[in-house]
Amino acid sequence: MGFRLYNILFVTAILLILLSLFIAETNTLDLHLTDTYLVLSGVLILRALALFLILLWLLYRFTQNILFSRILTGLHIVVTLVTTVCVTFFLFYYGAYARGHIETRGTPLRLTLPLFIISALLSQLLYIINLLLGVIRRFN
Repeated sequence: MGFRLYNILFVTAILLILLSLFIAETNTLDLHLTDTYLVLSGVLILRALALFLILLWLLYRFTQNILFSRILTGLHIVVTLVTTVCVTFFLFYYGAYARGHIETRGTPLRLTLPLFIISALLSQLLYIINLLLGVIRRFN
């Protein structure tokens, strides 16, 4: 049977859910985006990331025989996990620094958080490309 790289997604999701149990509900992330002000709960963000990772894990479980390349699979998983860990690190680092809420204005988080979100979204294209190439290979 062997070790499957996508199982790391499930393990990380479980760790994020466990981590979210130890965060106070009052820890928030305050985002100022031009004229929009968003207040997000740190617990909500961690649980949403965990659910996203579980969804990816399920997709890999059901499509592992169809996928085209292990390299694309590994690249997708690594980029997704790195961005997830970095967003989680920023939540805790700036949450401990701010003691309650995190403001993005005037911090490195204002520049890096959108970059991590964009890289996470773009990395999802790797899975779609991998799946499409695998389906095309099956039909040829």
